[in-house]
Amino acid sequence: MKRGLIMLMLVFSIFSATAQVTTDCVIKVNLLNQDPYPAVPNEKLKVVFQIEGVSDPSCGLVKFTVIEEFPFSLLPDQSATISIQSGTYSRDFNDFVLAPFEFNVHSQAQDGDNELSTEHAISSGTSEVIFLNNFDINVNAAETDFEVSVKDYNVKTDIVTFEILNIGEKDAEALTIEIPRQDTIQIKGSNRNIVGSLDSNEDATFTYEATPKDGEINLTIFYNDEANTRRSIEKTVLYDSSYFKDRNRDKTNISLSTWFFIAILILGIIIWIRIEIKKKHKKKKRTPLY
Repeated sequence: MKRGLIMLMLVFSIFSATAQVTTDCVIKVNLLNQDPYPAVPNEKLKVVFQIEGVSDPSCGLVKFTVIEEFPFSLLPDQSATISIQSGTYSRDFNDFVLAPFEFNVHSQAQDGDNELSTEHAISSGTSEVIFLNNFDINVNAAETDFEVSVKDYNVKTDIVTFEILNIGEKDAEALTIEIPRQDTIQIKGSNRNIVGSLDSNEDATFTYEATPKDGEINLTIFYNDEANTRRSIEKTVLYDSSYFKDRNRDKTNISLSTWFFIAILILGIIIWIRIEIKKKHKKKKRTPLY
């Protein structure tokens, strides 16, 4: 093969990948361990690879490299590549090399399997062959999600009650709601409301003294995830005033007993006035004339 010819073989596996060349050299790369398992966003991760077959001298110089891609980045003091001169191992010892690497896990890493790629190059004489391997690193993302709705609006007091539900699988701490300035709602007082802790599948309410208008209300939700990372989510709530009009509680309802009391009171006043009028008439008749 001419110098510069590169062959790529993609082998997808959860814990292992196998690379072979047309010579007798066979290099196998296994993902031996990840610590912690699962990985945690915004924390460090140690990964150990096992490189097998390096005892074969036909492999020449073996270069193993980890490829830095989101959400994994090597620590500043870590080199991405290690070089191994094959054929230097005694038969009395294992014919593999352990290659540990330490990464920072990005705070926005997705929950579940995240791909980590490596490549190893085999150089023999004037030839070099490169193989690409992909491994799955399990991440336990700490972010969650919410549903927000307008639960109530009291026209008499201008109190708007919102309801928030943690629909994610993770708990939220230091939950704070902020309503920015907008035409669809006029806040009276502070535009921030601290809810506190909200576990997964739990709900809470929070209120504002405000005057809403029909349309979309924008909210910003701040919270600390389980890794104590401060996160924010933008949410939009639809407000329709027709749902909060002409309700029984907003009507002036007077009970039958109240009407009866009012009627008796009016009747009593009328009787008292008539009695007073009669008294005045009798008094005038008794007044002597001179």
